[in-house]
Amino acid sequence: MRVLALLLLLAITSKVIAISLTQLWTFKTNGVVEALAFSDDGRLGAASWNGCADILDQNGNLVSGYCRDYGMNDVSFCCNKFGFVKFYHWDLDGNVYIYDLSTGTWKKVYVGDPYDSAITMLKDGFLAGGDNLAYFDFQGNKRWDVSMKYITNGPAVYNGYVYVPRWDWPSEGKGALTILKLSDGSEVRTIKFNERVFDTQVCGNYLALGTAHHVYLYDISNPANPRLLWYSNYLASSCSGGDCWGAYNVAFSPDCRYLVSTDNDDWKIYLFDTQTGRLVLERKFKNDVNAVAWWRDRIAVGLAGGGLRNGKIYMFKVEGYEPYFGLSRDQWNSLTAQQKEAISKCYSIIHNSKLCYSFVKALGGRVSVSNSLSTQELSKTLMCYAIFKDAIGCLNSKLIVKPTLSLTMLPNQPLTQPFTQTIFLSYPSSSTALTTVTVTQSQPVTITLSRITYVTTIEIPTTITTLEINYGPSKFPALSNATITVTVSNPADLPAEITLGSSTITVAPHSSARTSTITYLTSTGVIRKTLTLQAYGITYTKGITVTATEPRVKAFPMPLLKSATITYPLTLVNEDNIIATLSALPNPLGISSIPLTSKTVTLTATYSLSSTVLNLKAFKYGITLTIPVTFTSTSLPVTIKLLNSKVKPLIPQTLTFLVIAKEPVTFLGRSVEGSSTLTTVVTPESEEFRETLTLTWAKVPLTFTLSLIKPYTILKKELVGAIGVPTLLIPLKADRELTVSVPGGTQTVAQGLQLVTLSIANLRPGIKEFPMKVCLSNYCFYETVRVTLTIPKVIVRVPQTVTVNVNQSKEVYITIMNPNTFPLIVTPKADGVFLRVAEVPVSLPPKGVVTVKATATMNVYGIANATITILINGIKVVTNVIRVIAALNFLPTSTKEVIPLVLLAFAIAIRKFT
Repeated sequence: MRVLALLLLLAITSKVIAISLTQLWTFKTNGVVEALAFSDDGRLGAASWNGCADILDQNGNLVSGYCRDYGMNDVSFCCNKFGFVKFYHWDLDGNVYIYDLSTGTWKKVYVGDPYDSAITMLKDGFLAGGDNLAYFDFQGNKRWDVSMKYITNGPAVYNGYVYVPRWDWPSEGKGALTILKLSDGSEVRTIKFNERVFDTQVCGNYLALGTAHHVYLYDISNPANPRLLWYSNYLASSCSGGDCWGAYNVAFSPDCRYLVSTDNDDWKIYLFDTQTGRLVLERKFKNDVNAVAWWRDRIAVGLAGGGLRNGKIYMFKVEGYEPYFGLSRDQWNSLTAQQKEAISKCYSIIHNSKLCYSFVKALGGRVSVSNSLSTQELSKTLMCYAIFKDAIGCLNSKLIVKPTLSLTMLPNQPLTQPFTQTIFLSYPSSSTALTTVTVTQSQPVTITLSRITYVTTIEIPTTITTLEINYGPSKFPALSNATITVTVSNPADLPAEITLGSSTITVAPHSSARTSTITYLTSTGVIRKTLTLQAYGITYTKGITVTATEPRVKAFPMPLLKSATITYPLTLVNEDNIIATLSALPNPLGISSIPLTSKTVTLTATYSLSSTVLNLKAFKYGITLTIPVTFTSTSLPVTIKLLNSKVKPLIPQTLTFLVIAKEPVTFLGRSVEGSSTLTTVVTPESEEFRETLTLTWAKVPLTFTLSLIKPYTILKKELVGAIGVPTLLIPLKADRELTVSVPGGTQTVAQGLQLVTLSIANLRPGIKEFPMKVCLSNYCFYETVRVTLTIPKVIVRVPQTVTVNVNQSKEVYITIMNPNTFPLIVTPKADGVFLRVAEVPVSLPPKGVVTVKATATMNVYGIANATITILINGIKVVTNVIRVIAALNFLPTSTKEVIPLVLLAFAIAIRKFT
């Protein structure tokens, strides 16, 4: 015989919830999705490469949009404003577009070339960056401006610091995180990486970094000195080298528990647990994933779409995730960092946000003590708090289980006689009965209450769980008796009692029972009821709500009425358990008050409906009901074809339509039946001009898209030029007066054959492409001109030999000839030792000649080679050599004296220059 002691040890039933994504809707952007951002109320801003800034509501409907030519690069939201930054292409844009949610209006702020890639909205302005980063106010004035190559996503801002992601800096394929002060843009610190850095996001004390192959998470409790917590290392597995774009975009969940990242190269998104770095979910798409954004339990994903015109946005619901651990956003934001940590630990144990929030708030300044507890100790404290509602007392005292249960058993033989034992939980000032355990066989005892489980160390049977309560239905029509049915499931080994109103029922072990109460609903609205449950000596309450709706009368659908006289039977069915009457209605229904149980009336009418719903009126006990009758749409009895879809811009023109009508219709003010040709005059004002006309039959709007004919012809788009030539002429034939913009300026050209001047000064040899903008009034077309630049031929004439006395100088004349048919600007350059020349540009007319004066000099006896070089735009075109001979500065009197001196001079020269 032996005595075995029962010691109640704590185990956890922390519920592991699988995270998954359910697709809600998609939206086609017709361009690569570059960036996404949510507003506080769940509207989505989308920047696309097709040049559109779109605002979508929570259901994926377009609320507002602003479109330019192409290249809407980034989007950000703050303080009730969306901000979009537009790619700067020469002088075509470079603006920030701001949409104010409170007014529903757009505003444009010019920022220019170095700031056209990334944007971060702030309360009093915005950060815009690309090659530079600047802090602008909403009028376009700069607070500060710093060189910051290169930025592709808006920097993150936290506690007065700016966290800037940089790619291809300090060299191609490398990247960096640079920390600046928000007040003046001064640099605090730069951390360099051996891969590109694309994105930064901040949530609480977390800083997330998206790079070519990794996602990094830092603690920025010290904002100037980020501390690495963890990183993932398997992004962009299909890409190698420096040109990878893995974590191009990252986003936090609202409560910072999760982090979602794109994997652009592998066409995936990843979901990470921020506390552990554990991968929670991954999902693959059909092509490049460029952008992600997170709002409440919604994740938006932006795709490139496999082409410049095929971008798409997916909206998902995150199943198994409750933002802010089930608390409201205001409750969550009211917590300190330590309180949030305590909520997270509590929620992982009991999965009850209301109890966790109450517990953490009740702890006050002692919350740090709870954070230091082990999971087992915290579980006991929470169980104590759930029973005794004394957070500080439960934290300071240990939960005691009494009495100790003992059994007398023969060695190695199972228990055969059942017995019962009530187990108590207590802390120094209170005690309460938890449950009664009946021992029937040799198994562990598990006692579950409020998702906390206690397991004994001895093998004793039974499992007792909290009762499950379900009720329904929850909606009833007003003016009727609402029967509320409650179903109670008891999985325990003991019976339980439930009290509802004045009735009490007993639920047998391992079974279910139902009870009901009848309430007469006299008005519409929400009615609240409370259920009282008593089980195992503990009382629970459960609140339920019943919604009282308007009484219902259903009408069956009918065909959509147009302009015709019809006779159609309309069946009305009363779905409630009280009598309803249908009152006398104005035409088209010619019926009086009829008791309505199930009634068929005949509808005869001659009229046109402007909507697809006809609202009938019925009455019940003085309450007026609206009965919507839905009409099923039919196809239009008419075909309309636009015969001339190509038109000229800004000119009134006649459009011709071929109309074939099976029934009488009215179009363009004329009645048509059969086949007819109708015309109208329009003035197109944009390249994709849309003309909307109304067909009177059913008031259907018809939209026609017209293509514009360019009001000009560029006769030559491939030109050949030469370096040193400042301009080229582009031949253009204009149908009307136009404004043409090219590098070098804007020109107005008249109708007819014209020449547009293109500046090509200071360029090097090669093939160059130049943008060209041709405008008719306020509408512009965009072209590209291709220029091949060559090195022109230049002829130079110089004397072969120049004799100069030692330590003296002599003028040398150099002739430069231009054999070409176009003017040149050349620059002479001498070696500067034996020959000097003024290195200033010289103009050469076509077939022209110019003479340049140089100076030769030597300070020793002998012979030397001097060079003269002709340059165009810093490029050497031709080099010539002049031999300079240094002679004695006196003449001998006889031949006998000349010969020795000449031999002496050559000996000196050979010794010096060889």
